[in-house]
Amino acid sequence: AYGGGGRWLASASDDRTLRVFDLASGERTPRVLLGHLESVSDVAFAAGGELLLSCGADGTWRLWSLAACEAQTRA
Repeated sequence: AYGGGGRWLASASDDRTLRVFDLASGERTPRVLLGHLESVSDVAFAAGGELLLSCGADGTWRLWSLAACEAQTRA
């Protein structure tokens, strides 16, 4: 998923992580977000692009702050 006006690229993974690339900085190493107990199936950016929503095969969702690189909410 792309967010933040094209600044961010996020991917969901079977290894229970999300990877977030900062395309504006040119940094090749992604931020790795951990927290799901099973594979991450979906990812989408909230309006504004600074929040990321992920859904996992464990039946939970998480709302991530890209500024803090941590889950703000989980259910």
